[in-house]
Amino acid sequence: MKKIITLITCCMALCALATNPVIAAKLENGVYTSDHGDIHVLNAKSGSKTVGLYKGVGHILLSSINIAGRGTTYTGSFSNAKDTGLVAFTAANSKSWKGNWRWQKTPATKWDGSWNGDWLNNNKIKQLVLWNTFYTDLGEMQLIHNPEGKTAGFLYADGKEYYVYGTLTNITPRQVQFSGFISTNPDAVKTTANTREVLLDWDNGLYGSININGRSKTDVRGASSQANLKIVLQTIKNYKNRGVMHQEQSGKIKMTYSIFDKKGRQQGGDLYGQSNWKSYKENTEYTINTVVNPTMLYTLDGDGYYANNTLDIQFSHFGQGDIINIKDKLVAHTVPLKPIMEYLTFKRSASSFANAVDGRKTIPGSDHTFWLTESNGKRTARGYGFIKYSDRDKWGYFYTIELN
Repeated sequence: MKKIITLITCCMALCALATNPVIAAKLENGVYTSDHGDIHVLNAKSGSKTVGLYKGVGHILLSSINIAGRGTTYTGSFSNAKDTGLVAFTAANSKSWKGNWRWQKTPATKWDGSWNGDWLNNNKIKQLVLWNTFYTDLGEMQLIHNPEGKTAGFLYADGKEYYVYGTLTNITPRQVQFSGFISTNPDAVKTTANTREVLLDWDNGLYGSININGRSKTDVRGASSQANLKIVLQTIKNYKNRGVMHQEQSGKIKMTYSIFDKKGRQQGGDLYGQSNWKSYKENTEYTINTVVNPTMLYTLDGDGYYANNTLDIQFSHFGQGDIINIKDKLVAHTVPLKPIMEYLTFKRSASSFANAVDGRKTIPGSDHTFWLTESNGKRTARGYGFIKYSDRDKWGYFYTIELN
């Protein structure tokens, strides 16, 4: 009986230690002083992965585990120029750790030295351009960046958390290049001597390539803002046509859309397409109501890759005649999206746009005009485009843009 009581008492004591908020604490994001210089720390969303930057020397990749009676222990690897080693840190509380390090070549039974850390601050250094969260077409990417040019963080893609880490090079007042590595293994940190798996240029946004899961993904985009758009092609109106009987003509219409940024086509697809001939009457509006929901990467601050996106709408008409079929030339309309996004995100008012006819507003850089409306805290831009092939061949279309 005495042994049973003793066992229960020990279990209760261990449980109490394991649930103690100080013992089980995890390190907070921020900057720490340490035996080996300042360390920038960032935790992944899951809390199971952590990265560290120490001065211009290298990177630290860690995974964490809670051990009953000991608290949160971080284990992983670090790089130091062309050399690598292993570390083990135990959180004394949420703002300090006690730990050790050794080189990869050192026997597993010994450490080469201590590596302890204490909280300094959590100040975000604003001029460091990659200290941010970026939306990419692979997934969300969180990055930190230190004054010595080291960068690290996480990419959330394919249902996984990837370590992303590297160094900034080719720094100019406008552009930098981030080259580095990507992995899920905290025990195999790579150095500058390895082949790079991440190569991203920054110009108020990211663009480049990432080798993920053994497959190379090029044309990777990343921006600090992401918009889930809803574009509705509401109606097409025939003002005039070549039909000789009752001002009516049989024809086919195809409409597509594309979103372009500084690096090329970002999104696109069909808006409307007819497989059969349709009869169009003069001065008649036809309901369409097709919906597309592109996700657009953009920025409203300054210049750069994604500051001046455009929406391009292509309209083509193929008319069926009694003697000969006529294919009209494709017409492409370009709508600058920056002023539209400024309106939809409440960064500018409808009154800041110049007036057009019928209560519409003009958008600089486009011959489309817009009704700008607001209802229940949500804004909509309803656009109008006009096509004139000849005096006897005129069309118009109406569409809306809003945030989903």
